[in-house]
Amino acid sequence: MARIPGTKFSGTQVDSEEWILATSGGGGGGSSASGPGTAAQATRVTYASDGAAVPTRADAAGVPLSDGMTNFGPFALNAGGAPYFVPTFGAVFNGSTWDRQRKLNGFSRITSTASTGSPTVAKSSAGDIGTFFGQNGAAITYLQLYNKASAPTIGTDTPVLTFPIPANAPFNAPAGLASTYFGTGIAYAFTTDAAGATAAAAGAVSAFNLTFA
Repeated sequence: MARIPGTKFSGTQVDSEEWILATSGGGGGGSSASGPGTAAQATRVTYASDGAAVPTRADAAGVPLSDGMTNFGPFALNAGGAPYFVPTFGAVFNGSTWDRQRKLNGFSRITSTASTGSPTVAKSSAGDIGTFFGQNGAAITYLQLYNKASAPTIGTDTPVLTFPIPANAPFNAPAGLASTYFGTGIAYAFTTDAAGATAAAAGAVSAFNLTFA
């Protein structure tokens, strides 16, 4: 009997990190008991004899999930029938589904805001905000963030987050913003008021940068 590390899943909740107890079977196939204790306490999984990787994610009834994450934490049998772990990727829960972990790879940049308040869509689909930073001018300005897949309409669309930017100062995102999930899209604009009704003046903010994934 060999021990290989694995993770048990029940529905959409990660229960705990544990061991998968695996034994090889005849003809290159095998079976394993996945659980924190003995085989009697665990859910039993049967492996294919062709060595193909199988998922370790399953619902409460032990049925493998097929939600695009079936390659999370698979393991396989080699030609000799011995089990081995196949490293893949991590995942994070966004409140309704699991997302593959990813690095920040999107960038939105404005050298100087326009008189329209520069309504901009950074990403037209769901994603995570990484950070933002820039330089503000002579008057307090408000950065409005919208969960929207197109450029926002100032005074009509409702922002989900509002950040006051002090006058005559550089600024950057608060530490807690990193990896904040936007389920529809990532859009932003600059206004003179916290409610988001009036566009900021031309040149109110310069060198604004926003990163996302």
